[in-house]
Amino acid sequence: MTDPEEAERFVKETEIDALAVAIGTVHGFYKGEPNIRLDLLETISKRVNIPLVLHGGSGIPGETIRKCISLGISKINICTEFVAAFSDTFVKIRENEDFGYNVPGVFAKPREEAQKLVKQKIELFAGLRK
Repeated sequence: MTDPEEAERFVKETEIDALAVAIGTVHGFYKGEPNIRLDLLETISKRVNIPLVLHGGSGIPGETIRKCISLGISKINICTEFVAAFSDTFVKIRENEDFGYNVPGVFAKPREEAQKLVKQKIELFAGLRK
């Protein structure tokens, strides 16, 4: 976990533009309920005055994401969800359809599913989810 005092000192000494914080997130999908330390994020956010980054954002419930954003998270990494949206769809359509040599056809539906996920995440991250 990120130590708030060390984070503050590191930001001052390095003059970085953003800080990735360790608050209980993990890369990949969670095997159980994520234990995100919002109290720690709040403390760090009060001590540093730069955008904060959340690694391991895939699979975190929307309400927790919204809270993280309200506490200073400005960038959320969701690569695992993005790759899964594309690859899971690719595997499903490959099982049921014969694309032959139509390469653009093979990637159309997976790309569409990945785009849907990105749109949902943008709406969630912007707080526009309906």
